[in-house]
Amino acid sequence: MLFVVLLADDPKSKPKLPLISEKENLAVIEVKDRAALVVAHRKKNGWFGFPNAFVEKALRVSATTRNWNTVNKIVGFADAIGRKSMESKKR
Repeated sequence: MLFVVLLADDPKSKPKLPLISEKENLAVIEVKDRAALVVAHRKKNGWFGFPNAFVEKALRVSATTRNWNTVNKIVGFADAIGRKSMESKKR
């Protein structure tokens, strides 16, 4: 499962990637433009780890996390609103 962690600020220092959480079975694979991409694998209990606390602690910055599917839906909604706005301006 892929997550995007949106950072409130730039990390205090550049992290050495990948950042791994064995407890949560997570890997931070990229940090760029105040966003971290995280791959989550199933833990032994069958659940996926949730990366927010791990990323905040590792990068020393406040953050909020969204599933990649959620980010894609938001982009789709914004795109649709933008198209409607452009169509109404043409009239």
